[in-house]
Amino acid sequence: MPRTAKGARGERELLDLLWSSGAGAVRVAGSGSTGRPSADLIAAGPGGLAVIEVKVTSKDAVYVDSAEVRSASRLASAMGGRAYVAVKFTSLRTGDFFIVPVEKMERVGSTYKITVEWARRVGVGAREFGMILAGRISQLK
Repeated sequence: MPRTAKGARGERELLDLLWSSGAGAVRVAGSGSTGRPSADLIAAGPGGLAVIEVKVTSKDAVYVDSAEVRSASRLASAMGGRAYVAVKFTSLRTGDFFIVPVEKMERVGSTYKITVEWARRVGVGAREFGMILAGRISQLK
């Protein structure tokens, strides 16, 4: 399956998970193609506003381009929210995403690396994240 199809499917899956958890969310089709700050999803509720870059990988780590992180961060700042990266490690077969705030990510050269172990420690699951945005449970770690 082409990488863009896998990514778009992951974006739609996370969008549905956020809605089912009580948060409102929209997918930004063509994100990154406008020359303006953008991200894959924007989600919000009484618990806050999230600008989310989505990654799906079959490996134990994913590398996120620093330009994508910068773009999501700029958009979040302009909208009064926070930027996140959502990663689904398909090798885990759990079907869940780990949502991590970009300010906790560490740069490795010109990218940011997110490993399964690090995402488990720092991230929060998509359903819990949606409930936080919906104001149903308290703030992130």
